[in-house]
Amino acid sequence: MLTGSERMLMKHALGLTQADKPYRNRFFTATDSAAARTWSLLVEGGMAVAVKAYDTRKVCFCVTDRGMQALGVSPLDGLEPSERYP
Repeated sequence: MLTGSERMLMKHALGLTQADKPYRNRFFTATDSAAARTWSLLVEGGMAVAVKAYDTRKVCFCVTDRGMQALGVSPLDGLEPSERYP
């Protein structure tokens, strides 16, 4: 079960705070932020992955297909294949 905070971060990563369908799949944050700690829990649960960011003080998180399904979003609904993490 996702918390409200987890759900909000995942929706933001997918662009669902501004659109009806996902159009991106990334969330950059400082490595020592509260958001990074929340995302790390999502990674542990298989709902997200961490990918290398352009800045060593930041980390990029992406929602997995499993995470999208937990949100009730189809992974095939608008994202490029390069933005999916099965």
